[in-house]
Amino acid sequence: MFYISSNDLFFSQNILNVFLQKNLSVTGDKEQVFFANLFYQIRPSEIEIQFNQNKKILSKPCRFETIFSHTIQLLSSYEVNVGRIVYLPIKQSMRLDTKINFLNDIHNIIFSSLTLYCDAGIERRILYHKIWPKDKEVQFNKLDTHLTNLKSKLKDELNYDCKIVTQAGKIKLIIN
Repeated sequence: MFYISSNDLFFSQNILNVFLQKNLSVTGDKEQVFFANLFYQIRPSEIEIQFNQNKKILSKPCRFETIFSHTIQLLSSYEVNVGRIVYLPIKQSMRLDTKINFLNDIHNIIFSSLTLYCDAGIERRILYHKIWPKDKEVQFNKLDTHLTNLKSKLKDELNYDCKIVTQAGKIKLIIN
């Protein structure tokens, strides 16, 4: 999850809506937990995209596809150290030493959420609805199966023992 902000409220709201339509994990809500801030500085003749210490300046007018591709390019380099694992949320991949593991969409949502809520944990119901927002009936066994499959995948492909525990209705990643 990345926080999107801008000096132009109209631009910010519209870019956020389009990114959500493209299934990019973004928010405009500063109260939510997020990895990093993506800021768009709108000027009369250019758009400056700022992410961490990186900047990209685009001349106006420019197509949305251009803004999107440069945004993805900036976000793709973002890494999170989770214990010994280097996690790249946008690339849906993990690296341990020289081994690389690619995650499917569900496993990426799970690992991203567990990473974002590493300290306090995330409520099972909230995680379930992040993965299956249209389900009317919650089936926690479905979530448990995917958690088990994720742990098995990390063990098989990276030789990493991922510890995920559930306490008081919250799922938590134990970093080792």
